[in-house]
Amino acid sequence: MMKFHGCAMTAVVLLATAGAAHAAQLVVIDAKGSISKTTPIGSVIDDANLDVQDHDQLTVMTATGETIQVDGPHKGPVGAPTGGDPGMLQKLSNVMKDRQASFGATRNVMLQTDPGEHKADPWAIDASFSSTACVFEGRPAQLFLPKSANASSVTVKDETSGKSATIDWPTDGSNAAWPASLPAVDGDQYTVSFGASHRTLTVKKVSAATSEGMGSLLAAGAGCNGQAKDLARAAKPVKAS
Repeated sequence: MMKFHGCAMTAVVLLATAGAAHAAQLVVIDAKGSISKTTPIGSVIDDANLDVQDHDQLTVMTATGETIQVDGPHKGPVGAPTGGDPGMLQKLSNVMKDRQASFGATRNVMLQTDPGEHKADPWAIDASFSSTACVFEGRPAQLFLPKSANASSVTVKDETSGKSATIDWPTDGSNAAWPASLPAVDGDQYTVSFGASHRTLTVKKVSAATSEGMGSLLAAGAGCNGQAKDLARAAKPVKAS
């Protein structure tokens, strides 16, 4: 009898250990309802401990870049994949927590977007403020400026090589391709000038990303906070079953 009890206990421990081993960490990228007070954006939570009440909604990202929307009522795991890079997940957590403060140092030179204006391309580099900017392998780099910049032309100068290129800013949009004659070099600083305004971009070359979620993690890992936030918001979530 004792032997059977011991086996049963062992089975319970093994099941618990297996559950813990398959638990995935998640970072909250959106929270709606009462859960937003207890689980704010940027929180890192355990897949096994999810408890979303009726009328609440939680959108989370995994360390593999998958985005999952959890509608309440829901309790317990959502089948999130394990693996990925927990370090990048933590960096995204810090970026999402610091949504306002991240612009503090550049707020005095940051342009204001018009009401309702958004970046058409979340991968694009926002040149309205100085920052670290990510260029993704296999994806043409794009620059973004809000309409309030009133830019007719933009000059991009590589401060390392001294080379520069000027592009005509499109009148019908807020995005333009990075100048083809001036390759974006990893680690180089670029001055972007339009009118009397000048911004400094430090370029980081990162790996190819197959989704906005993975792009967000890569951008956060490289310190490209603006793009990390934009890509996290643009990521298309799958609904938890």
